[in-house]
Amino acid sequence: MGAPLAPVIADIFMSHLETTLMDRLTQSGVCEWYRYVDDTFVFINKDAN
Repeated sequence: MGAPLAPVIADIFMSHLETTLMDRLTQSGVCEWYRYVDDTFVFINKDAN
């Protein structure tokens, strides 16, 4: 069992990551990005450079 504050910290970190890196990730071939708390599902175009 994790700390009660862990999901909040994960959400803050992932929100920051998404806002700062999403443009760069889409240029790298990321097609879809889904997140639920601290789980992330990423679909990548295999033909991207």
